[in-house]
Amino acid sequence: MAHHIRVIVTFDLTKFVGPRDAFITDLIETAERSREEPGCLFYETLQAPGRPDVVVITELWESAEIYDSHHRSRIAYFEANPEKLFTPEMLPGLEVTYEFYHQSEYVMSLEHRAFVPKDESIRLHAVVWAG
Repeated sequence: MAHHIRVIVTFDLTKFVGPRDAFITDLIETAERSREEPGCLFYETLQAPGRPDVVVITELWESAEIYDSHHRSRIAYFEANPEKLFTPEMLPGLEVTYEFYHQSEYVMSLEHRAFVPKDESIRLHAVVWAG
């Protein structure tokens, strides 16, 4: 069974000395293009009020294969539009973190007193709160 892939990318612009507005515009344009791709369930670029130096992208894809296809399309886009490419050398001070998750549906198990994956083939994992 294929699991959805959740991707969270956090950009910390606190020490960023590059073209901030152009960089954020590119992130927004990327979100707009990505939402049109097959298998994209959710793609948003967020900037919290009161935290203008933090930009978060959150994505949800139907499967890892579809996410990989999206990633390849991003590379092809930059190859065709090199003026849009922001490389680490062009972005001094930018700090980026990436998080990838296999998103699964969980259910409450009264027997185990825990949330367990609905898909029994991955029941090795469970979320349990103390108490």
